[in-house]
Amino acid sequence: MLAIPKSPHQRVRGWLPAACLALVLIIATTASGAVSTADTLQAVVQSPAQGGLCVMIGPVDAALARDIAGRGSFLVHTLADGEVETARMAWHAERLGGRLTAETWRERHLPFMDNLVSLLVVLDAQRMEAAELQRVLRPGGELLIREGTAWKRSVKPRPGSLDEWSQWRHGPDRNAVSRDSAVNVPKRVQWLFSSTVVLEAADMVTANGRVFIQDRDTLLARDAFNGLPLWSAKLFPAKELGIRKPPALIVARDERVYGLMADGKFRGLDAASGRPVLEFVGAGTPATVMLLDDGKLILVDDAGLRCYDSATAKVLWREAVPKAHTITAGGGRVYCIEGDDHDGAKTGTLSARDVATGALAWQKQHEWACRTDLASYGENRIVFEVRRPANWQETWLNKDRRKLDDFQLAVVDARTGAEQQRLFGVGSSARHGEFCTAFWHKGQLLTETRTPNGFGIAAYNPENLANPAEKFQANYAGDRGWGHCYPPVLTENFYINGQLHFTDLYARTQSANSITRGACHVLRSGYVPANGMIYTFPKHCVCFPMLNGNIALAPEAAPAPPENHPLEPGPAFGTKVDFAVSPDDWPMFRHDEFRTAGTIAAAPTKLNVRWSTEFTGPDYKRGLAAEWTDNPWTAGPLSAPVVAGGTVFVAQCDTHRLIAVDAATGKERWHFTAGGRLDGPPALHGGLALLGCRDGWLYALRASDGALAWRRRIAPDDRRISTYGQLESALPCAGAVLVSRGLAYVSAGLHPNSDGGVRVACVRPENGELVWLKKFDDLGMDSPWPEPFDPRPKDKAGMASDPWRTIRPQEYRHFDLPVRDGDAIAVSRCTFDAQTGAQTLRKTSGYYETAGGAKLPRTAWRYTDVQSRSPLAASLDASVFSTSPRKAALFRADFTPGAKFEGDWVEVKQEQFKAGLTHTASRLHASGAKWSLPAGSETASYPRALMVLNDRLFFAEPGGNVTLRDTADGRELARAKFEPLAWDGAAATSGKIFVTTSTGRLLCLANE
Repeated sequence: MLAIPKSPHQRVRGWLPAACLALVLIIATTASGAVSTADTLQAVVQSPAQGGLCVMIGPVDAALARDIAGRGSFLVHTLADGEVETARMAWHAERLGGRLTAETWRERHLPFMDNLVSLLVVLDAQRMEAAELQRVLRPGGELLIREGTAWKRSVKPRPGSLDEWSQWRHGPDRNAVSRDSAVNVPKRVQWLFSSTVVLEAADMVTANGRVFIQDRDTLLARDAFNGLPLWSAKLFPAKELGIRKPPALIVARDERVYGLMADGKFRGLDAASGRPVLEFVGAGTPATVMLLDDGKLILVDDAGLRCYDSATAKVLWREAVPKAHTITAGGGRVYCIEGDDHDGAKTGTLSARDVATGALAWQKQHEWACRTDLASYGENRIVFEVRRPANWQETWLNKDRRKLDDFQLAVVDARTGAEQQRLFGVGSSARHGEFCTAFWHKGQLLTETRTPNGFGIAAYNPENLANPAEKFQANYAGDRGWGHCYPPVLTENFYINGQLHFTDLYARTQSANSITRGACHVLRSGYVPANGMIYTFPKHCVCFPMLNGNIALAPEAAPAPPENHPLEPGPAFGTKVDFAVSPDDWPMFRHDEFRTAGTIAAAPTKLNVRWSTEFTGPDYKRGLAAEWTDNPWTAGPLSAPVVAGGTVFVAQCDTHRLIAVDAATGKERWHFTAGGRLDGPPALHGGLALLGCRDGWLYALRASDGALAWRRRIAPDDRRISTYGQLESALPCAGAVLVSRGLAYVSAGLHPNSDGGVRVACVRPENGELVWLKKFDDLGMDSPWPEPFDPRPKDKAGMASDPWRTIRPQEYRHFDLPVRDGDAIAVSRCTFDAQTGAQTLRKTSGYYETAGGAKLPRTAWRYTDVQSRSPLAASLDASVFSTSPRKAALFRADFTPGAKFEGDWVEVKQEQFKAGLTHTASRLHASGAKWSLPAGSETASYPRALMVLNDRLFFAEPGGNVTLRDTADGRELARAKFEPLAWDGAAATSGKIFVTTSTGRLLCLANE
């Protein structure tokens, strides 16, 4: 093995070097008297941070927070040593609740994840330590501290361990190796935002603490450390460029980002505001953009190459090179190819030009050069990734021709253009062997290769490219090292591939933490390692139960705070409440502990609107709120309702409000504002409303007036992250608490592999006493599967496949609400003993058992993101009602006590898929339905609400059509039309149905 210096990540723990934490701040006591709003606002206006997360420490000022948010694109959060409800009320009236938030905070630590805050404004610094302020401030973020009558300003320095990713494939050498030594195996989520704001086919670059994303002809700027939006601008439509596979068309450096804008002009924009500051005259319509280290900007279109000074937009040289492709740069030269076999070329001409003058240095013809799209420069060499011929039917099926051309990489001397080596038999972990990628790392050429134990890494010394100096095993644990649609990526320390598999390039050890995986798209940027984090994008496939969306993942915080779960009594603690729950009520999400969505209460015979209540809420058409609507944890502006004691309870998700409404009139009785989003309704028990909140706390409110009885933190510590445009705990509590046999159960987390695992807690409702708390931190991805669901070969060591990929687990959620399953409590497919918390992972279980002996699919309701949509299901006694989407059928299935039923649901075989058995509900339909009716269409087979009300079935279609049906035969009894309901947004009590709509209304449906 070659002598390689000790890995930098083995010397420095955590994100920030000691010098950064030791930044000296002189914190003076705030002068007596209030600081003027205008003075503070002026200080904020002068800050280089004009968007992202703004945190204010000091007295809450509703007007000041509003003005700060209006000046830029800030999410503003105030930590105040006093009451905050007055400010919350003012913001709510202006429809700014959720974007402007405040909480009473008297601790010496700050409730934020490391490196999260863009702008920290300290009006009261007496109890804040300099190191704590620096911990939460992001690199490049500004700290403003009031000292007497003046402001002390400081910008947190950027650690040298962090690297940027300023353009496609990292740099102009197109060598996708990050110099970031802080990137490590991810242990936690830093931020997360919507899959619809940025799709999987996007490309991202990052510079100076911001990320810039090219998606659907739009340039989006966001804060790199909290993911919050800064600004957007329209780009020139990529389809009008006339290129086959457009590479990234944006680059960024310091305070500039460059791109071809919608008006057809190539411009440099101010990175903070998006304001145009430079126009590159005569740039044409470049399909390749490259920024060299010395500031030269290379633009390439069908006419040729142009070189500009990026600081002045002055043209330096032009060279006519028709349809140049595979552009790379290094060693003072820029390299390109003329001739593409997609255009009929039989050979390609490779040329090198001096970057200072454009003068031709050399020109060489290579037959294979017409079928390469990607190349990387290093060690005075260029490695070209050679693809299959475009006309492969003619040439690739010819055995002699294939033998001649069956190589994946070609190495050329960058000084002369002479071919030095062809590399045959190169391995590939991407797209079934299509993408064979080469990397220059520490003076060596690294490629993937085949070893007796599967895929590995080959390291070549430049002086001998015929044979690798070394081969070593890479981390393909449980994945065979193939099948993903994106290539590996490297950092100074790690080779990263597959499902967040890491191979240490120094110690040669392997590790993984599969919170998510890379995205599939033509730009082939599954992961972007930069800023000490791993960035990844949405995906349409379901390789394993993964967290989806646009995500930034970070290493474990160092040091992590100690885990504790404090109980805080409120003013109503221990008081007795006269609030009865009757058998006809609907006291928790989906009615009961089995979440059956079935009740013995009588249904109305008509669907008339008795009353309709609309609550003041966010303006979802503008600002940050426009991104809140795609949150997979919330069903809509309002949660599903619950009803008991003549009161309807509904959560207004994004404003953090629980609202109690008179069931007879629809008039508000009281509301309570929690510390974060509410993604579900409360559970009503013993005169209390028990509610999980995405701030990580479980709340118990007096049901009669909303007074706080107690709250207990279920998250292990108080660290907030940015999720879907708001602050939330790194382990947010699911809103819909479960009450079973007198005990309350709540789950908290994002993914079992993130932040130490999902927490599941059992609590006594009357006093908040913690009975037990367990971690759910194993999805079983590395453990054997029970027969016959373990397809891994038993006789080939190291070649074990990943059952998750083989079995197509379309309905396995990584996180879920608690539900009673037989005698146990289940979260996803992990079951817990109700009294002790002893847990068992049931990977193959697709159903859970109700009190009536029915088997309900584990996807009977809608919570969290499941790539393959699943239909709702409801049950009463031994009957299950659901839909079979591919059959477009609504059905009833009855269970016979003691009859055998195959409850394992893991594999969807081809014959089952063709037969329409793509969901657990479909299997119920196929096993023998009591009745089955056409649902109208496959789309209508995904109902937005489904309930059983004694002898009536309530069915709400996606388009807004709502019907009551006879449970005996499915015939229609009543029909109405409303705006689409919220997902699972229905509850009932005797003679009344309560629904929430996608527009934020609460309706009471009854006979009159």
